[in-house]
Amino acid sequence: MRMYPFILLASFGVLGAFLPNLGRAEGGSCPPGFYPIGGQGASGCAPIPGGAAGSGDQIPLPPRPTGEVRDALVAVAASIDHLSNQRRRDISQQMHGEPVCFAETRIVELGEERVRVSVAGGLDGPMTVTLGGEGTGEKTRRIELASSWWFGAAVWEGTIGGAPVAVQVRPILNGVVLTYQGVEIAARVFTERETELAALMPVKERPDMSKFLLCPMPGLVVSLAVSEGQEVAAGDALCVVEAMKMENVLKAERDAKVSKILAKPGDSLNVDAVILEFA
Repeated sequence: MRMYPFILLASFGVLGAFLPNLGRAEGGSCPPGFYPIGGQGASGCAPIPGGAAGSGDQIPLPPRPTGEVRDALVAVAASIDHLSNQRRRDISQQMHGEPVCFAETRIVELGEERVRVSVAGGLDGPMTVTLGGEGTGEKTRRIELASSWWFGAAVWEGTIGGAPVAVQVRPILNGVVLTYQGVEIAARVFTERETELAALMPVKERPDMSKFLLCPMPGLVVSLAVSEGQEVAAGDALCVVEAMKMENVLKAERDAKVSKILAKPGDSLNVDAVILEFA
């Protein structure tokens, strides 16, 4: 019985290492049944509601925010950024010098869409977010927000236009993921200059590792069950890696041909070290 926890730990370690590479769609960074959250440089993957992850079915993506839902998400993202700027202004013991002036106009990146906004208000009172206007192709709209939300809270609760609203907030790099009325999307807020520079940044694509067998955890190669040029079928054993005093049999995910063997029995490998390459 004492062995069971270690067996489970080793098994989940192997599965966890392989799942990110299973069923990757060509040119994408998320497996079937999941969709990327965020725009350029998507920050992660989220399960598609109603779909089975890994099923490979053509499942429609979750709805994109439109109308009042989109405006509410833009307003909440802008208010959170404005609150962050206000908080930084109030930090004590700052170095003396010219006062920091934050740009009034901000660009909210909501997924692939960019929305120009301006925010007015302070830490202790309601905020007004203005959307649209000249040069945007949209009518000018002013949205009144009031909330006691503070950084670290998982839910933004308050009122938008006098109506009660609750939006789930999850921090990510340079932004937040907002969930509201069935829509989950990454939101980032930049200045106009930052937006111009961000548009010039090349998008870093994740390398295609589907042609490699990677070591799922630090371990020792015990044996290899294949040779270069050998045809393998899905489910065939490829090699055995010992980790945590457990031997893990690594198997082929699909039919393939072994083109190179980059490790040998007795080699000590780190996580994601390449063991085999397929043609």
